[in-house]
Amino acid sequence: VCLKILFINRPQFLVDSNADNPTINNHIIQITTMKKILLLLIAALTMTIASAKDIKTVVLTTVPQMHCENCEKRIKDNIRFEKGIKKIVTDVEQQTVTITYDADKTTVENIIKGFEKIKYNAREVKDGEQIVTNEDEECPNM
Repeated sequence: VCLKILFINRPQFLVDSNADNPTINNHIIQITTMKKILLLLIAALTMTIASAKDIKTVVLTTVPQMHCENCEKRIKDNIRFEKGIKKIVTDVEQQTVTITYDADKTTVENIIKGFEKIKYNAREVKDGEQIVTNEDEECPNM
């Protein structure tokens, strides 16, 4: 009995040479194709789950308030090293610091503790709240 080895996507299938049945060969090809599709779907699902991050944004204000570029620079240069921080936008005119962060890695409380390390007290700004600028306060970074 002669046997021939068919190579289909690396697995080796032994098929009787007298049984060159196209139906069997089609089934083998269909099974191999279905395995590939299933593996691709599992890989895509795994990547989707792994990349699903909980990105949030918080708006904070500080005491002492920001007065100049040095104040902004001090906040940005230090807070960016806190774990999970993705983006920091400061606004001296509005007295706000908008921080985008990964909630899987940090919390608002941890971000506020980061401000305390650089001698700022931070608190969350409520929706629609207007921050009043303290004109009598002197810049601590001059």
